[in-house]
Amino acid sequence: MGTSFPTVVPYRVYQASDREIAIAVGSERLWAIFCATIARPDLEKHPDFRTNALRIENRETLEPILERVFSTRFAGEWVELLQAAGVPSSLVRNFAEVENNPQSEIRKMFPLLNHPVAGAHKVTGTPVKLSETPGQPNLPAPLLGEHTQSVLKEVFDLDDESVDDLIRRGIVFESRGSD
Repeated sequence: MGTSFPTVVPYRVYQASDREIAIAVGSERLWAIFCATIARPDLEKHPDFRTNALRIENRETLEPILERVFSTRFAGEWVELLQAAGVPSSLVRNFAEVENNPQSEIRKMFPLLNHPVAGAHKVTGTPVKLSETPGQPNLPAPLLGEHTQSVLKEVFDLDDESVDDLIRRGIVFESRGSD
């Protein structure tokens, strides 16, 4: 279904003339507003689309119509129109836009971590911030095989001899660092 939502139509990403936008028409009230905003009032009371249940049933007919509508304007224009009307919508941002958004800095979404091999680099932060336990990444990604031996011993209850046998046979990678 791609970005579509199974129980609400339209609720997905559409391609505008220049880039993608996400829309969420989650009620009959929003459907009426949405149809007027996109200059397709005929869709609101159309017998195939007048309720969400009918829009779900006729998704394959409705979505190509909406795809054609959205292709006629720039994404920013659509988002401005839809948001002004109260229809949830947003540009689909690329990674650079997300990383450079002021909210990403305020929320500490890309903190710097030091890695023993890669050096200082940005990582993805914790998206949910709780006041008492905000959470944050504090360890860099492990090196290849760095924790293999301890996992084999702790999770699979293997002894040193069994782990050494797996390494000798090339079944697992031997860590070059300490475990």
